[in-house]
Amino acid sequence: MALATTYGFTGGFETIVVARACTRPQLWESIGRWLDPVNLASEAARVVVHAARAIYKDQQAPAAGLDQIIQRVYSEVSKGRLAEATFDEVTAYLDAGMTYSAPYADTFILKEAIGPIRTSLEAQIAHSTVDSITKREPDFVAKLQRQLAELERVGKASSAEAIFSDSLDWDAIWLELAFPRFTTGVLALDTLMSGGLISPALWTIVGGAGSGKSHFLAQVAIANILAGRDVVVSTLELPRAAWVAMIAAGLCNVTAKPLIEKHADSKACHAMVKQRYATLSDTGTLGRWVVEQHDPSTSIGALVRWKTDVVAKHGLNLAVFITDYLDRVSADHATGGGKAGTYATAGYTYEMARLDAVTSKHMHLTASQATRGSGARLVIEEDDLADSQHKPRISDGVISINKGKVDEASGTLREINYHVVKDRYGLSKVTTAMLPTMWSFGLSTELDGVKRPIAFEPYSGDRRIW
Repeated sequence: MALATTYGFTGGFETIVVARACTRPQLWESIGRWLDPVNLASEAARVVVHAARAIYKDQQAPAAGLDQIIQRVYSEVSKGRLAEATFDEVTAYLDAGMTYSAPYADTFILKEAIGPIRTSLEAQIAHSTVDSITKREPDFVAKLQRQLAELERVGKASSAEAIFSDSLDWDAIWLELAFPRFTTGVLALDTLMSGGLISPALWTIVGGAGSGKSHFLAQVAIANILAGRDVVVSTLELPRAAWVAMIAAGLCNVTAKPLIEKHADSKACHAMVKQRYATLSDTGTLGRWVVEQHDPSTSIGALVRWKTDVVAKHGLNLAVFITDYLDRVSADHATGGGKAGTYATAGYTYEMARLDAVTSKHMHLTASQATRGSGARLVIEEDDLADSQHKPRISDGVISINKGKVDEASGTLREINYHVVKDRYGLSKVTTAMLPTMWSFGLSTELDGVKRPIAFEPYSGDRRIW
């Protein structure tokens, strides 16, 4: 009795909805069981939904995951009810669906899919009501109306998973609250934030042009690699070789300038880094790390899929994902996104980045340009972020980099101030100052004005850079 129309999902969104809704019990209960195979455009999608329905009917519970759906389809092939080619199509379809859906949270899929499913049910009710006058199928109409009523309750507030004081599971609560914090490499800043940057979360570093945002991101990467944590870096700003040089310089306790530029000491520095890095690697204490350069036209969905693939390919236990920087990432066109740098795109990319960090359980660290002229202010605040106020609203933490004291005689920068603009789980509106620092290529300017390379000592006090 169903109408022969599709749900009208754009692009590959039907693949995402079917793959996720038929393999995630919570999404199955919300929207999966209402999917009508007749309204799906792909034959593989129809086979998947039929398999999920059969599993639900047999065990009175939704499929527990991807493998159970595949086993059910294979069973149908073994019985001669489906062709082997169909099985190959279904496995490829599910693989594509789970890959495409990686950047999206279940709540986003539910929100986008529920409208077309509801519209289809309403159309079926209208069509069936007229048709049942002659075919006398009032029970079918009543069934559709019950389905619509249940669908209307999806996404509404529910007490099913609430924490109730009479039945507290303290161990589960403590586990849920056990958020790790990862070092910034700056002792005073870590102390202000009860140990560092909380995870899983999205953190944004804000500063004016040339304030040292990328260097701070590199500093965090180095500190956590030395602590044995795995780090993935996507650079849309600096060349990937420059990022590798910054990380290598920090790990091997050398100045980065000879690594990045043609320099009289470049050859000796290259040899020193190779030797020192080999020695460090042999200790087995370093975290593993990956750096890749992406085009600014890269979408947030493609970026997250790349990160997911890299983690799986190298078997990483990802702790820190760094994007240098998220302002340059575009939204997914298939889901109504647009070019980087717009107000709407910033909200979409930051929301998706945060959802990925929380669901994948790692920290995502990025940087953002401050508004023009904000560099002249004493402290950069949340109102000073360029393009969009979505960024400080969505981010779990925001830290601004501010120029501090300058030597009046030489014009040398004597101090950099870190201001914790926002920390969702700790103190904010607090500032800590670094001792005299020259961010360019890991050189420190001492009080006598002589430039010296800095050794990397993450917990030696405020004097730490990278």
